[in-house]
Amino acid sequence: MFKLTTVGFVFLLISGGSQPAHAQTGSAMVDVESTARRLRIAPSEALGRAKTYKFAASIRKQFKRDVNFGGIYITESQSGTTINLNYRGKDAVSLSKRLGKPTGELTVHQVAFSLADLHYAKKTILQVFKSRHIAGAAYIDLRQNLVVAQTRNVAPIQQLVDSGGMSKLVKLEGVASFPRPVIELHGGGAWSSSLGSCTTAFGVQGQGTTGISSAGHCAADYGVTVQVDGSDQYVQTRAFEAEFDASWASGPSTTATNQFLYNGSNLRTVTSVASSEDQVVGSPVCKFGRATGYFCSTISSNDYEAVDAAGNQVGPLVKVEEANVKLAQCGDSGGPVFYSNKAFGIISRGDSDGVACGGGSIMLYMPIDKIGIIGVSVLTE
Repeated sequence: MFKLTTVGFVFLLISGGSQPAHAQTGSAMVDVESTARRLRIAPSEALGRAKTYKFAASIRKQFKRDVNFGGIYITESQSGTTINLNYRGKDAVSLSKRLGKPTGELTVHQVAFSLADLHYAKKTILQVFKSRHIAGAAYIDLRQNLVVAQTRNVAPIQQLVDSGGMSKLVKLEGVASFPRPVIELHGGGAWSSSLGSCTTAFGVQGQGTTGISSAGHCAADYGVTVQVDGSDQYVQTRAFEAEFDASWASGPSTTATNQFLYNGSNLRTVTSVASSEDQVVGSPVCKFGRATGYFCSTISSNDYEAVDAAGNQVGPLVKVEEANVKLAQCGDSGGPVFYSNKAFGIISRGDSDGVACGGGSIMLYMPIDKIGIIGVSVLTE
C-alpha cells in the first residue's frame, strides 16, 4: 500500500473556481448541509469535497475495463476525504504514471483479487443459493477485497466454498433475515382486485400487525391478493352483510400509518375515532373517493336501512345527501369518511342515479366503530 500525493491533483480537487457554499440553493444545499452535519465540518468544506466524489467517479470510469482493477471507494472523516483505488498485482506501483500527476488524497491498494474476480465469485455463490433453493444474499466488500455471502445456515455453504477453492474470496455470514421492500400504506389510496377498483380508508391494527382497510365488498376471501397503491397485499378478514361492510389487507413488508389522503394529494393524520353516537343528523362530515374526490356535507340520516332484490338486509348505515353533487360512484367504495382529524366511517354505497356507476347525490357509509367486526382498530398514533 502506498499513498500518492502531489500538488497537481490537489489543484484539481479543491481549486478551479469552486462556488462558495452560499451560491448553492434548494435541495442541493440541503444535501451539502446534511453531509456537513454528519462529518461535523463547515458546509463550505463539504461543498469542496463534492469535487472529490466526482473525481472518484471519473477514475472508476477510466479503469472499469482494466482486468486488474479492484474497485474504488471513498473514506472520509473530519480531516479529509480519501479516494481508495484497489489494483491487483505488482502493477499497482506503476499507477502513478498512468494517472499522469496523481495528487491529493489518493491511496492505491495492492490487492489479491480484481473486481472481475469478485463479481465471478459473487455470481457463483448466488447460483449455488438458487440451485439449492437456499435463501441467501451476496455483495462485494471493497475494503476487505472479498465477497460477503449471507445465509441462515452457513455450514453447508462453507463446505462448498472450501471445496471450490474460494475460501479466500468469500466470507460467509449467518443472518436471521434479509432486507425486504418496506411499503408504507395510508388511507385514500387505490385498492384493486378481481372484484374491481376501490379506495382505501384508514390504517388499522390487528393480529399483531398493521394493514389498510377498505369496504368488505371490495375484498374476496382470506389470503386473496389485492393491489394497494401498486403493491401486493393479502386480505386478512372481511365482513359484508347488514350493517357491516369492511375488510383489511396487509403484507409481510407492510407498515400502515395513521394518515390518509383527504383530497387526493395531501395527507391528514387520524387522531381519534367517532363512535356511532357521534353520528348525529346534521353533523358535518367529509369524504374522499378515488372517483369523485373530496367533498364535505352533513349527515342526513344515521339509521338508513333497506332490503335488496335478493331479500338481503342493508344497514343500518349512515346516509349523506347533497343535491346536484356526485357523492359516490364506482371506485369510491372503501374510501374514508372523516371530519378534521377524526375518522367517521368507510364509504359503502352510492346512488347510481339510474346510470351504472354514474354517481348520484346519495352516499352511504359504515360507522367506523363497526370495524371491530373484522378484528382491527383504526390507527390513531
